[in-house]
Amino acid sequence: MVLDIILPVFGLVLFGYLAARFGLFKEQHIAGLANFCFTFAVPVLLFSSLSGARLPKEIDWGFMLSFYIGGLATFFVGMFIGRRFFGLRIDGQALMGMTSAFSNTALLGIPLIIATLGKDASLAVFMLISVHSAVYFSLVTVLVSFRNGSGAGIAAQVGAVLKDLATNPILIGLVCGMAVSLTGITLPHVITTMASQLGSAGVPASAFAMGATLSQYRIAGSLPQAGIMVLLKQIMHPLLVWLLAHYVFGVTGIWLGAAVLMAAMPTGINVYVFAARYGGDAVPATSTAILVSTALSVVTMALVSTLLGLT
Repeated sequence: MVLDIILPVFGLVLFGYLAARFGLFKEQHIAGLANFCFTFAVPVLLFSSLSGARLPKEIDWGFMLSFYIGGLATFFVGMFIGRRFFGLRIDGQALMGMTSAFSNTALLGIPLIIATLGKDASLAVFMLISVHSAVYFSLVTVLVSFRNGSGAGIAAQVGAVLKDLATNPILIGLVCGMAVSLTGITLPHVITTMASQLGSAGVPASAFAMGATLSQYRIAGSLPQAGIMVLLKQIMHPLLVWLLAHYVFGVTGIWLGAAVLMAAMPTGINVYVFAARYGGDAVPATSTAILVSTALSVVTMALVSTLLGLT
């Protein structure tokens, strides 16, 4: 059953949340584990998966278009609602749009999609997240710059985003795994064994770290705004992606599953970082949306997986 795949992952998220909430896992431990996952375990998991994968002869590019057209449409709907109904300025609108469309790819998306679809989905995951941060980080940076009246600083800020991407351990792991797969290099047994052992920690450690990190957030206010962002993220985003993929681009199989599942992920924690940096008044609603969307995503993921026939 689908729940047999999804519930253990979310069980680990809950375990991490409770451990941190009751002081059994301290704040410094959370930072260390999250850093271990982001810097080592998840990159090596993706490297190990991709380096041994057989790449398809043809890539269904429609799944990329479906994911990003659906995501950007959700983003701008969030912006419109923020302006029309909450009177937000351009920076607040941008953050509301990002909260509505930016998926939790690293700590939740990668382990859940690989657990659900298997290692054959590694290429699809790679393609989706390779530009995910670049698209949304750059867009929000540019929009926020309008509010700050700092047009001259846009290029520098976008350059900083691109630099962060170039040094992102997850993307490095993906690129290295892809390179090994494309070149057909046979790695020494000791390397593949080490990668397999370290990568096996990626899914459970990431899920636990996700839960522990969420314990630091609170349902702090602006519930109507947060509720709308959760609805956009958990319903509109995956629904749009599915409609585009299925009816417009004819995407099927693992490509369809990866695109819709990634769209159904809750709001990524990086959105909170942007909110705290660029708009303090957006922090409470963003924090609430992250918590609520993550809690509801167990239902969303089960529903999406069942509808797509992913057993």
